[in-house]
Amino acid sequence: MPFLLALTHQISLSIFPLRSLMMYRIAVAFAFTLIVCSGQLSADLLFSENFDSLSLQGAVDETGTGFDKDAWTPTPPAGWNSDPRTTPPGGVTEWFGWTFANPEFWVAADDQRRSEFSLGQNVIAVADPDEYDDGATDVDPEKYTTVLTSPDIDVSNVVAGSLVLNFDSSWRDEDVQAAIVNAIFDGGDVVNVLTWSSDSSSPNFKDDAPNESLSFAIDNPAGASIVAFEFDMPQAGNDWWWAIDNVAVEGELIPEPASGVLLITSLLGLLALQRRR
Repeated sequence: MPFLLALTHQISLSIFPLRSLMMYRIAVAFAFTLIVCSGQLSADLLFSENFDSLSLQGAVDETGTGFDKDAWTPTPPAGWNSDPRTTPPGGVTEWFGWTFANPEFWVAADDQRRSEFSLGQNVIAVADPDEYDDGATDVDPEKYTTVLTSPDIDVSNVVAGSLVLNFDSSWRDEDVQAAIVNAIFDGGDVVNVLTWSSDSSSPNFKDDAPNESLSFAIDNPAGASIVAFEFDMPQAGNDWWWAIDNVAVEGELIPEPASGVLLITSLLGLLALQRRR
């Protein structure tokens, strides 16, 4: 930047001699503003999802809740993937792997502090082995495994190491329950964002937190083109739950030097015209 300002100073003096001091000052001020703005990093919202666009259906097994419509859906938003992995069949239909529910329906199925998730509104994503286990077939310990994966997000114009993942979370833990979030870059490179464990002796122990907003800085590699996020509940049994809402991804965009270059080019053009006169 000092070089650009010095160059702008010399060019402006050539175009606007001292008798045009006001024009000179205007030119330098304008140049300084454009050059500073062109060199700044700008944070931008790259992706967001609150699940509210989903169409919900009535209860299937949770019929005692009174929700004959607008209760839940197994179908994620476009581009998302909900994979029940090793979750065995036979539990409560509404909670087979990651599903999407009206939080009032979720609470009506059984509260047990679910109602504390006030940050989750309208439609939330839920992985609830506790409610799923209330079906005809008990879920064997360490069998409830489900992964929710976001769409691919373009990060090709994002500064390395500047990504931030934000989401609201409701977590209640028991026994062998765990939660993992990974960032997958270009379909291969994995960056762990969080790992929670219900084991109080684990360095990853996460105690009950039924209503919190979370933000994680992510070391996105230089040259990465796309990223997808996995929300993984591995090997749970008749434990508690994990619910999320309001997922957002931000990043600092790589600055475009075009404005500074165009400014200098324009001033050089004016200098050429001045000298011809």
